[in-house]
Amino acid sequence: MAVVFAIALLVRSLGFEQVFQDDGTVVFAAGDAYYHARRILFGIVHFPSILQFDPCINWPDGAPVPHPPLYDTAAALLARELPGVGARTVLAWLPVGLGSLAVFPIYALGRNLSGPGVGLTAALLYAGLPIVINYAS
Repeated sequence: MAVVFAIALLVRSLGFEQVFQDDGTVVFAAGDAYYHARRILFGIVHFPSILQFDPCINWPDGAPVPHPPLYDTAAALLARELPGVGARTVLAWLPVGLGSLAVFPIYALGRNLSGPGVGLTAALLYAGLPIVINYAS
């Protein structure tokens, strides 16, 4: 399983040069990644408060945040606990790490349902599935 985890981590890390620019900036994928970064950065600054109502969405009135807070709050806590690493670096690597760690419960489910061969096959399929690689990169 360590090899499957390493494969999952490697394929999700491909293209890191597009995320970490030479000038030190970090570029996130368009869409939800920037909004989660906003909520996580808010959580870092205002911990333990979480952004539940955002004046920046549904402007000019604002709106309740449509995402549950666990992911963003956990990421903010992790970034606060690793201050030397930098919040942007934590934000960029967190989906890669979580996506790679998912091979372990997938293996466990497959093993419990039909044996270790099925578990390993399921974990390998997940490790190399393009859509989940894309979402975790």
